[in-house]
Amino acid sequence: MTSMTTTKTQLRGHCQCCGRQQAVPKRGTMAHHGYEVQDGYFSGVCQGHQYEPIERDTTIVVSVIASVRRQAVGLRQHAADLRSGRVTPEIVRGDWNAATREYDMIPFDGAPKWRQEQAVEAAAYQCESRASAADSFADGLKAIVAERAGKPLIVVPVEAGPAPVQPGERKVAPRGVLTAVYVERGMVRWKDDRGYTSKMSTRSWRNLPDAT
Repeated sequence: MTSMTTTKTQLRGHCQCCGRQQAVPKRGTMAHHGYEVQDGYFSGVCQGHQYEPIERDTTIVVSVIASVRRQAVGLRQHAADLRSGRVTPEIVRGDWNAATREYDMIPFDGAPKWRQEQAVEAAAYQCESRASAADSFADGLKAIVAERAGKPLIVVPVEAGPAPVQPGERKVAPRGVLTAVYVERGMVRWKDDRGYTSKMSTRSWRNLPDAT
């Protein structure tokens, strides 16, 4: 029989770089977060793991907000420069290429005027959209600072994981009663009443009803 029992608590705070609430280990800086696990390795780690949470320090988040604001201003200026003709895109999308199954890209100066206009408007719109997203992100960080700076870390309950699968456990499956032989790397090696052996994940094993 497995159980889920609350046995401990966790301290959480808000990251100075992304603003998300994350665990704060004993070392005092944020836990690693913002990543995806790819082939066993972390990818795209938020740099906020190097710093204390907003609740304890705001040096980095103030710098991040200012940097994001500057980026927004620069993006809007670039959009204005595109629309005024002071700058132009380097390439323009051309015709559909059936052989490559994608659009050909051609130099801006060699494109028809209507394609040039389309390219300019698309590039300017993209800059303005990114600028709006940057300002929204900065506004969010600013609101978190106003709400959480200097406040205590958040205490949240942490649920213990399910009890480990033990050799000798018995479960009911469509093929009959299965008995756990051993567990290794998240897999349960089992045998049935006829002596046939195979394996399944610990999650699948726990989802089976207990044999009486």
